[in-house]
Amino acid sequence: MVYKRYSSNMKRAVDYIEKNIKNNVTYSEVAQAAAISKGHFWRLFKMLFGETIGVYIRNRRLTLTAQKLLSSKKKISDICYEYNFESYEAFSRAFKKLFKMAPAEYKKKKSRFYYLERQRLTGKDIDHILGGGINTNPDFVKLKSFIVYGNLKKITLKRLMSDRLKRASELEKKGGKTFTAYCGCGNDLSKISMDSPVEIFSANDYEKKKKECGKPEKTVPSGKYARFVHKGGAEMLLSSLNYIFGSWLKKSCRQGLKYFYVISENRVNGKKIFRAEIYIPAGIIKKPK
Repeated sequence: MVYKRYSSNMKRAVDYIEKNIKNNVTYSEVAQAAAISKGHFWRLFKMLFGETIGVYIRNRRLTLTAQKLLSSKKKISDICYEYNFESYEAFSRAFKKLFKMAPAEYKKKKSRFYYLERQRLTGKDIDHILGGGINTNPDFVKLKSFIVYGNLKKITLKRLMSDRLKRASELEKKGGKTFTAYCGCGNDLSKISMDSPVEIFSANDYEKKKKECGKPEKTVPSGKYARFVHKGGAEMLLSSLNYIFGSWLKKSCRQGLKYFYVISENRVNGKKIFRAEIYIPAGIIKKPK
């Protein structure tokens, strides 16, 4: 893709942000680190990553303060000023907007809320996005209802994240199409902490499977879905999900996401290529103003 030539520029920009995250980082400084003019950098960053550079910096600072609240015995106000927020009131408002609760309440939870955090853009993430590994704007499709027979597991989000490389490897080895549904056990995924249970329903070769005795089944509701297409290795699927949850969902969706589906296959047109489609129910997506 034409934007791959900006990979090194964006990596320098993100590295500069992370090294200076506790300071008052300006657009001009980041653009200078990227060796791109200020106006062009602002437009390019928003187009490539789905958010403005200002929103990315703010949400990264808030994510790091949230993690510090859980790992440090410092006062909340001290952490606020350590990350150079102009006032405790401004910090508290911004924190509540991102994490849906006040800093003091978050600290009492004693667990990270991964789906609300803004993860750092790593070098691999940047190469993945700029190389077309995920479409940053979904297309919208209508699905007919269908039934899937497979296996149901309930584990914590922390366990799911720690097993992600193993699960990615398993996905890539399986033949045919694999259906996986991730559910918040009836809860909004934004309210799921790392210690909360999540349900994973998976079925290999789901299009060919028939009802087996004792096997659970899941009905996929008909309706309109936002569809993202992930291309590349299964190990980069988390990078695509981090983009969807860390950037796109925050600006495009209301609260209320209780599940999403991933349909993956490791052969496309006879070639061994891993591809996955991520489906988000369109009912929670905000209408454009």
